[in-house]
Amino acid sequence: MTTSIIQSNQIKSGPTDEKIYFFDDFLGSAFHGRIWTAGVEAGSSCSTEGLSGGQLRIRTDNATSALFNWNNIYSINSRNCEITFRIRREEETSITEIGLNSADGQIRFKASQDDTWDAETNDDSTTTTDTSIDANNVFRLHRIVVGTTDVKFYIDGILKATHTENIPDGPFEPYISQDGHDADQDTYIDYVEIVSERP
Repeated sequence: MTTSIIQSNQIKSGPTDEKIYFFDDFLGSAFHGRIWTAGVEAGSSCSTEGLSGGQLRIRTDNATSALFNWNNIYSINSRNCEITFRIRREEETSITEIGLNSADGQIRFKASQDDTWDAETNDDSTTTTDTSIDANNVFRLHRIVVGTTDVKFYIDGILKATHTENIPDGPFEPYISQDGHDADQDTYIDYVEIVSERP
């Protein structure tokens, strides 16, 4: 079995690939524009921070937002894939989402204007589970595993939710978003990792 590898501005693939592997640790001094697309409103910003081996910083101000998704590199299979984020949100007044986006909806972790992460699947309706995990000022490992009949949500290696309803169809792209509701709200992404069957 061969595998596609997309890592820190380099893409390796072959015509017989059976899986896609993606890893971005946000090393370097410039945003990886060839891999990610940034939709940033006026007043918002993004930068890479040379901390802990490199981090993507998303900063939003009052009533501004930022959205980052794949630059149409690959589509992720609608089933049998997993995505992992290591993320720290500094301000509880922002609305932060990380996960998978498709034309039909989202599979995501979401932290609204409160202190905990929710696990959500959303197509025409939404299934939400409050994980009771603190969303602020702590780096946490978030993993979403999409199977053929369910979606499992893990935080720091512990299963926090299993959803079997309102699972959108793919193909998917990873996304990171933040809506600001106060001045200088920062979220830091240490890395993103994806393993998926080819669509």
